[in-house]
Amino acid sequence: MSNSKKNISKQSTDETKVENSVRCSLKGLSHHCNEVDELMGTVSPWPIRWGITVIAMIMAILFVGSYYIRLPEKIQVPCTLSPQEEPCCVKAESHGTLVSLNKTSGQPVSAGDTICMIARFGKYQAITAPKSGFAEINISLTPGCEIQQGQELLYIFPRNPAVIALVSLTNSQVSKINKGMPVHISIGCISNQPDTICLGAIAEISSIPQADGSFVARIEVSSPTNNLNLVYKLHTVATITLGEKRLIQRLWKKV
Repeated sequence: MSNSKKNISKQSTDETKVENSVRCSLKGLSHHCNEVDELMGTVSPWPIRWGITVIAMIMAILFVGSYYIRLPEKIQVPCTLSPQEEPCCVKAESHGTLVSLNKTSGQPVSAGDTICMIARFGKYQAITAPKSGFAEINISLTPGCEIQQGQELLYIFPRNPAVIALVSLTNSQVSKINKGMPVHISIGCISNQPDTICLGAIAEISSIPQADGSFVARIEVSSPTNNLNLVYKLHTVATITLGEKRLIQRLWKKV
């Protein structure tokens, strides 16, 4: 009988502990729920409420705008400019003594003008300009000096010669180039005109590669060429405009 009472008392004590534990748990849960209810009932500021929507709208506008915005696609390639008419070299036909110089370097000459006089065995021979242009006299020539047969006396450079422009293209570039594409040739500092730009267009494209595997394309230079006074080959850079490409295509390609 006493053992039965002890068991009932112990069971009652355990139930009381469980009940107290449940009450404590419910009390903590009730406190937590009140804080959550208070937080949920607070109205957030408008940047938080509309921030995601505004950012999404801005991204959508940029995406649509990048589809309609077009930018020119350009490539830069090596370019060689050379005068269409080569300078003319005047040589002595026989040996003799230089008597006089009638022209100086840089001075314009016309065809038939006497450049200098050479004496040989008491006879005088006039050296004349074979064509019009600018004279470039050999600096070693002075009156009284001996002239050898075949010696270079001067060069006649043409006035405002036409310009031949050639560009070198790689195998990957030549597939993108078509006739008629606009070209900008940067001359740099020449003829006292800094950053001179010549305009032109692709006229011909070679189908046979060079020894180094590159392809050559000829540019028809339109303007300006009259003020270049190009007498030697000039190596520079040409910019070829391939066309226009959408901004979104450029961005997607980089990604």
